[in-house]
Amino acid sequence: MPAVEEGVDKVGSISRTPYQAFGGIQIPSSPHTTMAAKQAIVQVIYPAGDDTKFDMDYYLNTHMPLVEKHWGDKGLISWSIIVGEKGEDFHVMAHLTWDKVESFANAPHIAEVMGDIPNFTNTTPAKRVGSVVASSS
Repeated sequence: MPAVEEGVDKVGSISRTPYQAFGGIQIPSSPHTTMAAKQAIVQVIYPAGDDTKFDMDYYLNTHMPLVEKHWGDKGLISWSIIVGEKGEDFHVMAHLTWDKVESFANAPHIAEVMGDIPNFTNTTPAKRVGSVVASSS
């Protein structure tokens, strides 16, 4: 990529959209996005399987209130729960938005929250953590 000069990427005489760098990745600016580099998304993915058991009532009425109790004032901004459609490789996915990655990394009571998992499922979740670089407004 050509050097950025005064916030504009120039190739010959053509000016392109300015770019913002986040974690070494070049992200094009857009009037349709808002830069939000500090927020983080954590996805907790409970895989689907023939023998997967998942107690959604317990999860929504006990586990997620536990998450809010311990992390609601520690940087957790919001959460949503997604149920996989038929044929997807996941049964349930929690999508947690944090104020920054460090808040999640330093979240207290992780052992208690993780220790509650066997109370609602017999599967081991996968975790994905990433920083938000842009979002729609």
